Amino acid sequence: MKLMSLLSGKGFVMFNKELAHEVSVNGAIIFGQLCSSYESFGSKKMLTVRDGKEYFYLTSGVLEEETALSYRQQLKAIKI
Repeated sequence: MKLMSLLSGKGFVMFNKELAHEVSVNGAIIFGQLCSSYESFGSKKMLTVRDGKEYFYLTSGVLEEETALSYRQQLKAIKI
């Protein structure tokens, strides 16, 4: 099996390296996951629209499952 085959699939979280340099890697990971979730919710017509703005939510538990960042790591990254 090729190395990239081992890494590919559902195990990826995309994040922007420039943003990671500005805020933190964990902050960029959370932002990347939120962007991915927004796209996913939108494609499934699951966004809530209120006052012309689109909303969705993810619990800290879901973020932990998707990013492997603990609740404390999430709080620290969001604070930054």
